[in-house]
Amino acid sequence: MKLAWMISLSVWLKRTEMSPRRGEVWLADLGWPTGHEQAYKHPAVVIQNDDLGQLSTFIVIPTTSKLHRRRYKGTVTLQAGEGGLDKQTVALCYQARVLDRSKLLQRLGEVSSATLAEVEITMAYVLGIAV
Repeated sequence: MKLAWMISLSVWLKRTEMSPRRGEVWLADLGWPTGHEQAYKHPAVVIQNDDLGQLSTFIVIPTTSKLHRRRYKGTVTLQAGEGGLDKQTVALCYQARVLDRSKLLQRLGEVSSATLAEVEITMAYVLGIAV
């Protein structure tokens, strides 16, 4: 019984230490591009509910440093320094996608609650959900 408890504790600790959390920015391997998808390695904002952290996949929003993308609806500007980003960046909410945990390479930081709220509103717009 004691061994089972220790194993459970070990699994829980590993999950909570390594599990990406909603609002965190991670360096993500977005893979090879198809068409106009964001690809290769880029920061991405985790938007998945923390209650689903035990899953092996996460819903993320890729980002770009190409500021001209701000002109498109469905984007949110992240200021330099926010989320561990070294320059102003655009979150491409219209390109939200699911990635396997193994493609989230390194935690960079966390966006502010105000920015996360803006991302949530923008995602509702992208998905056609009334708020």
